[in-house]
Amino acid sequence: MNKIFNIIGMIIGVVIILLGILFVNDCSLLSYNGSETSHYTFGGDYYTEQYNVTENVADNVLALGNYFENVFEDFAETIGIFIALFGGVVFCYFGSKLVEEQKKATNVGQPIVVKQETVSDIAHELPEL
Repeated sequence: MNKIFNIIGMIIGVVIILLGILFVNDCSLLSYNGSETSHYTFGGDYYTEQYNVTENVADNVLALGNYFENVFEDFAETIGIFIALFGGVVFCYFGSKLVEEQKKATNVGQPIVVKQETVSDIAHELPEL
């Protein structure tokens, strides 16, 4: 039963590694889709100036959105790396448990050698009273 559990744990570790690599390579889950505004010009009146100010605000918001998109992409890559590392740790943990179980299974039928000692053999190690 432990062997099956360890193999399943190793498979889960590989899946976590693959998810981490997917996160690093494709960060479209955390993308920002801003829209750009077209530039229009009107006559030399108040509304033209108001439009220019509004256009600048829209451009700044779009630039801020692009900045956050880059930050989220970097964050997603970092998260992906940590997920892949965690998957590696899970894989190694269950792999080591599987190796231990296999070693125990191969040692089951072998006799255990017990060293027989007498009191006179260990008398020099005993404290004096």
